[in-house]
Amino acid sequence: MPISYVLDTTRRRVKVTIRGAVTVEEFTAALDRQVADGLWPYARVIDLAGADPPVLAADMQAFIAHMRRLVEWHGPRGPVAIVAPGHTAFQAARLYRHFSGRPDRLVDIFWSLSEAETWLEGLSDAVSGPEAETDSVGRLPPLPSGSDGTGSGV
Repeated sequence: MPISYVLDTTRRRVKVTIRGAVTVEEFTAALDRQVADGLWPYARVIDLAGADPPVLAADMQAFIAHMRRLVEWHGPRGPVAIVAPGHTAFQAARLYRHFSGRPDRLVDIFWSLSEAETWLEGLSDAVSGPEAETDSVGRLPPLPSGSDGTGSGV
């Protein structure tokens, strides 16, 4: 499978790397694997730098429908920073952001991995600290009021 991930338990973050051509079925299987591994509430950096993702609206809608079912079963997903330096990757990332319809605006698109990491660190700083706690299923509390979660993304 051209999709792999590395877990950083200290920062509660998953770095997903996608290389080559991928299908919606492969994206869905990777998401299901992360759920099975207990990583649903973790923040994600999705690196599309070497990927050839699907950019058809119907494909993205199918993936988002699956993701919404997972949200119903497992609660909110962690923030997502997408690294999309190429045209095709950028188009796929925009479709994902559009169809995900996340009102909390915790999905953003970046040209570089360092920009994505910086954005996630900023979100982490807003909700973490000595007094930050997770709820009973390990989700971080919502951002403080006035923090809209937007970054310096694309």
